[in-house]
Amino acid sequence: IQNDDDFSWSLAAGTYLVFVWLHLNGLEAGDFKCAWANTGTMTIARSSFGPAAATTDRESTLMVTRGNTSTTEQTYGVDTTGATVVKEELLVIVDVAGTLTLQWAQGTSSATATSVTTASRAWVVSVA
Repeated sequence: IQNDDDFSWSLAAGTYLVFVWLHLNGLEAGDFKCAWANTGTMTIARSSFGPAAATTDRESTLMVTRGNTSTTEQTYGVDTTGATVVKEELLVIVDVAGTLTLQWAQGTSSATATSVTTASRAWVVSVA
């Protein structure tokens, strides 16, 4: 997995809620995996929501609803006909300032690239 240039934030000491909606295109590419990296000293509680890895239909009821460590690679399924949406939520307690960065990659090798589209968005909210 690689760092995403757009989903990276410098965080000062404090407590933050991070809400990320990722819109994925993959067509025949299959799945998508992501994790989080950080510098500084951060305690991160993570919740992951989206289509299960084997899912290729965004209408499917096979879903991931999981609490993960920030560094665990969570794999999601990608709809073969268009944008799939996954949600990552984090509670981040920063003791020493640093950078929080989304990391991602195509889950299964394919000639058709997986991409995070420009419809994706994030909110980073200071709560303390």
